[in-house]
Parts: sequence; structure tokens; C-alpha cells
Amino acid sequence: MKCMLIILTATAISFATGKGEVLGKNETFASHICSKFFYRQNEPMGLSQQNSARICQMYDYNGVISPYFASLYDRDRRMPLYSAYVFKTVGKGKRPKKWMIEPQLAFANLTKCMAGEGVVPDRKQLITSQAVNDDYKKLDPRYNRGHLNPRGHQNTTESRRATFTLTNIVPQTVISNGKWALYESSIVNISKYYQCSEIFLVTGVIPTKINPNERVNIPSHMWSAYCCVDQNGMPIRNGAALISNTVTPILQNLSLQDLESMLHKVPFFANYIQIFYNRCKKLI
Repeated sequence: MKCMLIILTATAISFATGKGEVLGKNETFASHICSKFFYRQNEPMGLSQQNSARICQMYDYNGVISPYFASLYDRDRRMPLYSAYVFKTVGKGKRPKKWMIEPQLAFANLTKCMAGEGVVPDRKQLITSQAVNDDYKKLDPRYNRGHLNPRGHQNTTESRRATFTLTNIVPQTVISNGKWALYESSIVNISKYYQCSEIFLVTGVIPTKINPNERVNIPSHMWSAYCCVDQNGMPIRNGAALISNTVTPILQNLSLQDLESMLHKVPFFANYIQIFYNRCKKLI
């Protein structure tokens, strides 16, 4: 059955807290259909904020509704804090011209699938709840749309299209975006060299202070961590990377432990950071 648009009454207007693609305030990804995008079905610890929303990124492709990745979205900054996904292979194909939004961030009982902005009946509520296309069109030309889950890490038309939601991108400088592509390409080589059966990735950002003059927060850094496993789901290798979001970006390849230590020092996050279950360590 295709995703259906439910017409709202005035009493239904509220931020999304119901069942569907956007999880309830007290829900986690544990035992959720989108838990499969996390190593051992465990979401990261220490990254969630008081007003963040967990999104199971659902997409309707020719009437078939499927989850494609998971995101943690900062409602206050109108940006994702991370996206978690499973690397497939090198993806090719045309870039979609249209970007989607998350209807349930605006109204809990709208379609559970990412969709165009037109599905939200109240424009004011839409722009209050999340970033919209106009926000990115008005960005300083030094910035473009930086994917957390890149289309190049997906291997089907539908999975690549699903990455084109505004809840999966942040403002990233053009130069930083170009250098970050080097890290994304390295995942392909890691997969081949270590013969990974699957690679679980969590890619996120380090937010900056809320600027009332900015609709969408511009992060200071982007980071990513990977966990490569064999056909039995046992860890083979892990690693991470960090890049500054500037016009003179520095790309650092890090150990998973070093990345977690760096995030631990960021006041925005909790005192304890763990991106993967058991830190993706080999079981003895």
C-alpha cells in the first residue's frame, strides 16, 4: 500500500510524537525496523539531545515502501546530527532534481514516507519543524549540500534517491565536500581489501551554537565511523575520519577510539560516547 496523506484537523496540529517514520519522544531504535542499520542493532550512545528526533528514513518507490537508513535530527538547529546506514557498493546514476522533507516532523499523522514539501498543509508549521529547500538556496555560495549518507554508498536507484532528503544533509563548504569525498571513496577500498561482508557507518556533525540569524545550523566539523564485519557478523576492522567545515578544510583519518575521545570533549555531547556496540571490537 502506498503512503497515504492524512488530512489534518486544527486539533491535530503539533510536532510529531506518534508512531511512524519519526519515533516518539521516549522511543529509541532498539527493536525498531531501522535498528538493522546499526551494528548489533545498537544505536550510538551520547549523541542524542533533548529536542532531537529519531527518523527511520522510509521511501515509497513505485508503491513499495522500505526503510533505507536512520537519522537523528536536531529540531532546534534544523539539521541531522547523524545518519546511520549499511554500505552497499559504489553507486552510479543521475542525481534527482527534487529534494524531500520529513512530513512527520511537522505533523505526526502525515505520511510516514519522505516526500515533497507540498504534502504538508501548513507552510508555517513546515518551516518551523525543519529545513526546507529555500534554506539551502539562500546559503552563502561557499556552501553546498553535504550528504551524511551519500548516494555513492548505495547500490540501487531507490536507495540512492532516498538519500536526497533534507534531513540527511548539512551546509558544507564546497572545498570540504570535495575532500570528504576522498574518505567516502576509501570505504570502497576498505570493503574490498578486508573482504567485509557488511560495513556499518555512522556519519555525523559537530554543531555550532544556535545563531538566531541562521535558519540552518552550520556545523564546525563532519565526522564518520565505520565497522567492517565478516559473513558471521564478527568485527574485522573499524576506523573513523574527521574534517573541518571551512574553506581550508583538514581531513584526518582517525581510530574509532580517537574520534570518540574528541567527541567526548565537545560540550554539546554527553560525557560518554560510544558509536558502535562494544566499539566494534573483535570478540575473543
